[in-house]
Amino acid sequence: MENLKNFNSVSAIWGDEKKTVVDCAERAYYFMQILKKHNQGLFMNWFEKAENLKEALECKVEISQIYFNKKFKNNWRERHHLGSRVSLWTGHIEDGHSAAISFDLGGYPDNPNIPNSCVVNLPREGEYSEYYKKTDNQIALLNLMQEYWQPDFLKVNGERIKEIA
Repeated sequence: MENLKNFNSVSAIWGDEKKTVVDCAERAYYFMQILKKHNQGLFMNWFEKAENLKEALECKVEISQIYFNKKFKNNWRERHHLGSRVSLWTGHIEDGHSAAISFDLGGYPDNPNIPNSCVVNLPREGEYSEYYKKTDNQIALLNLMQEYWQPDFLKVNGERIKEIA
């Protein structure tokens, strides 16, 4: 893979998978542990999204299986077999310095336009943006996403990629 100057998001996308709330919570929790090891400075602290910055910074999350069980259960969309969505951000308050993650897990709507996914949005500014301008760090994150999620495909900045390295 060639170096991408703008490496802003990585998405792992796959089709239907009938999973329980507990399964989804466990997968999200363990992925967050791996992500933290990958880049501890950026992925150490997490916050729930809110209406404004002040409220969001009051919503710090202690990442645990109990937390994810609660969030996935509260957001479960069983009626249409859509699973659940949970989204968090890293709380870096400078504009463009934050990262975010969204999990859409446990869905089996038999509709290719509604996939399961894990999307990591990366900073556009600051030291962590510089970190992901290095090819080795880009490849490391892509490999982490590929190995953990085993998706049908990966996207970088919304574009499907053919190969990682």
